Amino acid sequence: MATMSFTGTISATDFRHRLKAALDEVDRSGDFLVITRRGEPRFVVLTLDSYENLIDAKLVASPLLQKRLSEARAHYAAGEGGSYEVLRQELLEESDNTDAS
Repeated sequence: MATMSFTGTISATDFRHRLKAALDEVDRSGDFLVITRRGEPRFVVLTLDSYENLIDAKLVASPLLQKRLSEARAHYAAGEGGSYEVLRQELLEESDNTDAS
């Protein structure tokens, strides 16, 4: 099968017809794909790694993260520990609650 080339934008109809090729291209390139409806950008398809990088970038920019890191350092110094995944999930939940306010 020939490799399909996307410019980064595809209509929802074309995406539906070329789903496998579109996903393979996003996976291969590590880039993202914008899906339009009636000519307007509406959706983005990206790899899970790219998505997690975006979420992590959002967290790094958060004052909440700076506060939590300070708390985590204090817990670490006291011999207490926790997992990164638990901390990340807590930060995401706190960030969502702050964003909704």
